[in-house]
Amino acid sequence: MVLAHDEKDLFERTAHLFFPNVETPHIWVNQQKRMGEDRMIMDALDGIAFIHLIRLPVKEPQRMQAALSHLQTVLKESRECWKLILAETDDDHEWLPNPRQNAVIPQTKVTADMVRSWQGFLDEADQILDGKKLVPFWRQSDGLGLNLHQMFTDPRPFDLVLWIQGTAATPYLQKGPTTTPEVWQQMLNAFGDELPGYAIWFN
Repeated sequence: MVLAHDEKDLFERTAHLFFPNVETPHIWVNQQKRMGEDRMIMDALDGIAFIHLIRLPVKEPQRMQAALSHLQTVLKESRECWKLILAETDDDHEWLPNPRQNAVIPQTKVTADMVRSWQGFLDEADQILDGKKLVPFWRQSDGLGLNLHQMFTDPRPFDLVLWIQGTAATPYLQKGPTTTPEVWQQMLNAFGDELPGYAIWFN
């Protein structure tokens, strides 16, 4: 997704915030002496420019479609993986156990509720990536939702400020069924504060 966009201008104007001796037509940015109060002012100016320049043209739109395919494959493979895990009957040094098995990771347990909520997440995410369900829009929108599938198949320049403000979402807004908080709340109930760790482990 990142490589689908052109970051050249952003890099040339602000990469000196992160890297020394940047190859840039703005050679003087490498030669600034950043000390004391002057450094704070210059860093603030460069920080504003950095945010302003996160308006990235689409350079290789096919990469967005490839990213969509990768995400859909992750969901498909996770579903297949759990079919095999749940079919196991032994209990021998299980890296990813089913609810009847014990994990090799100490003090870690996979419950039936966790598996059920994870499979519900896979189904919901599938529908979102397919465009069958929309993501709720964060501004007053008269029932409009964001079509995530269309964002991948019809990519537009990415402008961070306009996405936060909301108008960058306009080409992807439509009416239709949206994903509901209940699905995500079910995951939080099953996994609690450990959800991020379990999500990494399960994938």
